[in-house]
Amino acid sequence: MSICSKLKIIFLTTVIGVLCFISLCHSVLAQSYSSPTNFYLKITNDRDDDKFYPGDHIRVRIAKKNPMGQENLAQVWYIIGVEEFAKTEAPFDLNYTVRDDEIGLLKFYVLLKQLNGRRIEIENEIWVELKERLLEIKLLYPDWNVILEGLTRTHQIHVRGIFDDGENRSITYSEYGTTYHSLNEDIVTVTKDGFVTARNYGETEILVTNAGFEVRSAFKVVPK
Repeated sequence: MSICSKLKIIFLTTVIGVLCFISLCHSVLAQSYSSPTNFYLKITNDRDDDKFYPGDHIRVRIAKKNPMGQENLAQVWYIIGVEEFAKTEAPFDLNYTVRDDEIGLLKFYVLLKQLNGRRIEIENEIWVELKERLLEIKLLYPDWNVILEGLTRTHQIHVRGIFDDGENRSITYSEYGTTYHSLNEDIVTVTKDGFVTARNYGETEILVTNAGFEVRSAFKVVPK
């Protein structure tokens, strides 16, 4: 056999070995870090209902779709909002208190590490509402009667909520449940957060609603 033939055989053997090694690495990684199978994230509160409010004490539990499954956990990492928690021994459940500034969508990310080295990611989310009951909504002056001079002029509507604890809070943005609707979008348009833009001359109203309450903001677009 010539030297050239031997070199070709060595080269092909090396290439095949590298390809096999890469395939094996991919297989190991797929087994050690995979999507969830039997685990899911269950979130409950002390009232055992589906409402969540700031200050609620909630329990985050790692549950199994099949209770008879033999998967065993070695470590659990939680990421909730801007906070992180690690559990290195059973029980792996987490007790968490919802912060006052966690209004709206609150996401829970969890990384599980099993005894066999396999890693699994699971997640869930809850909607955190203002605990106090809304009694009334109001527009700030001069939002109930606005004059826009010239086309493309803009205006931000400001909405306040009166709650049963006596507090008067801003509920302008959609994350607080406030919605806006222009009764004539040829005259003015409005975003989901109450930002109004003049489109044509004329008069119309913006309907503002929250929790069954509604107010109207009158808009008049005139030439400069």
